[in-house]
This record gives sequence, structure tokens and C-alpha cells, in this order.
Amino acid sequence: MDANIREMLQSLLYVVVVIILPIVTKYGVAYLTTQTESMSKQIKDAQTAKLVQRATEIVQRCVVATAQTYSDKCKELSKDNKLTEEQMKEAYQRTYNATMVLVTDEMRQAIAETYDSVNRWINTQIESTVAQRNEGELKLS
Repeated sequence: MDANIREMLQSLLYVVVVIILPIVTKYGVAYLTTQTESMSKQIKDAQTAKLVQRATEIVQRCVVATAQTYSDKCKELSKDNKLTEEQMKEAYQRTYNATMVLVTDEMRQAIAETYDSVNRWINTQIESTVAQRNEGELKLS
């Protein structure tokens, strides 16, 4: 009887090693691969968010710089303390040009992946920042 039990245990161990272990290994590897991909995506998403945030800060600083060096001076020289349509276009163009110089290719890539159009994103950020500045809500860090 001891020989039969030993033989049965060996057969059971053989089944576990030959059949079940490869199945468990396959699913274990698939699970680890999925987890690794998920972690890589989270890291990429965090890096993208950081790049977009840095680009946003650049736009904000360019808006403030243009306001201090151009827009505010034009307003002081005007009779009604307002910019003309031409001066607004010039202020926008100065801000846009400064932003395009400072935003890196890596930031442009992150913006393009997230928002599709870099130019449209920069335009929206400039307009939003100008509105925040005009309302006194712009806080630079």
C-alpha cells in the first residue's frame, strides 16, 4: 500500500509540474507584463503632465512679460488707458513668439499628444492667461 500511495503522489506531482505549473507561469507572466505596462503608462502620463504644466507656466510668464514691457506702456500713452486693436494684435504676437521660443520640442510633443494642436493650445492659454491677469486672478509661482 505504501508503494501505491507513493506512486500516486509521484503521478500527482508529475501532473502538477508538467501541466499546472506552465499554466500558472503563463498567467503570472501575463499579469506582470500588464502591471509593468500600466506602471509605464502612469510614468509617461506624469511626465506629460509635468511638461504641459511647464509649458503653461511659460505662457503665463510670457503674458506677464509682454504686459510689463509693451501693453502697460501702450495703455499709459493712450488717452483712454486702453489698447487699440493693432496694439492688442502686436501684444498677442509678441507673447506668442516668446512662448514659441521658450517651449521645448519635448513640451510641444506632450501638448500635441494631449491636445492635438500645439498652436491652438498656446492660443487658448494666452487668451486664458490674459483674462486671468485682467481679472487679477493670475498667480505665478
